[in-house]
Amino acid sequence: MIYAAFASVMMLAATAVSAQQPHAGRGRQTPPQEKTPEQIAEAMTQRMTTQLNLSDKQQKEIYELNLQNIKEQQAYREQMAKEREARMKAIEQKREANDAKLKKILTEEQYQQMVDNRSKMAARRGPRPAGEAPQQGMGKGKPGRGHKGPAPHNMETPVPEPVE
Repeated sequence: MIYAAFASVMMLAATAVSAQQPHAGRGRQTPPQEKTPEQIAEAMTQRMTTQLNLSDKQQKEIYELNLQNIKEQQAYREQMAKEREARMKAIEQKREANDAKLKKILTEEQYQQMVDNRSKMAARRGPRPAGEAPQQGMGKGKPGRGHKGPAPHNMETPVPEPVE
């Protein structure tokens, strides 16, 4: 019995230590080099050529298709980043306007207490990289997306038919 408990503790300790060490061949040890769309399309085409035994004509057509898709994806990502920056700026402006209104309503002591409370909450959450939105944890967020809470109020809950 003591041996089994000791073995369990040792296995847990070994798992915890190995989970903190990088695995050989897994993940990246150095940051990835930025590749051009052409380099990415070429690598994708080569992989498909190897897997599917493509002809020269197919390789050329697939390369062009891959290149077009990669460029479209990059343009989309850039557009989304710009939109996100604009949304974040709008949120910050709204927060500042709201704070100005609160400052007019609250006493100096109340306002300072509110600011202190915000700082304490932020400290508990921990530091975030600049510009990163808060992450939603398990059990939080919209019902129907992994959340096992009550159904939203706008959804009808099916009522079982009475048994006769």
